[in-house]
Amino acid sequence: AAAPRPQHVAGVEVDLDVLGVVRDAFGCTTHDVLVSLATAGIRGWLIDNGRELADPVALVPLAVGEPAVLESAIVCRIAPSWLGLPVLATSPGDRLRTVATLTRARTDSGVSVPVPDLTGLAGFAPPTLHSVAAGTVAAGRPHTVVVSNVPGPTGERFLGRARLRQVHALTSTTDDEQISVTITSYRGRVTLDVTAVAPLRRWARDISDELGALRAEA
Repeated sequence: AAAPRPQHVAGVEVDLDVLGVVRDAFGCTTHDVLVSLATAGIRGWLIDNGRELADPVALVPLAVGEPAVLESAIVCRIAPSWLGLPVLATSPGDRLRTVATLTRARTDSGVSVPVPDLTGLAGFAPPTLHSVAAGTVAAGRPHTVVVSNVPGPTGERFLGRARLRQVHALTSTTDDEQISVTITSYRGRVTLDVTAVAPLRRWARDISDELGALRAEA
């Protein structure tokens, strides 16, 4: 029988407007900034747990538009893509510039679904998209990291009469995965939640410090 393994969780919330300032200053996308912040969090996690400091291969599911699925429930297909996260880069600016360069080829291909198309989905789509994204883990290259970024609605949502104040999403690690980052936006705020196989003592601090350094450089 398979032996159980621990699943440690943590999360941090950041302001979308601050991400926009960094995005505009570096000439990249908000997705690039978020992946760069996740990279900083993963770097800190590796250091804190005495693990090898190397650029891990990350599965980064992307929403792509294809004619056969444009009329489906989520108007897109969640396709796997892989990215070597620049953990070894020595500065926040270098990490962001590297992420932006690596992701630009996919963006320039024109197959990715624009954020407004995802945020405009009927109902509250992020849980569905995160679930579909999690289903890509068996595809393609071996990887130890997952970074799933799903933009959520900009307007208020309710659970019955209760107004939704924050959104947090978690995806457990499977197989060879060591850490899984789940990013979700809602009403001008973005949460970076994480599940890992070792303690996450500095996740919020590392991401907050990284964003502060990027903002100072902007």
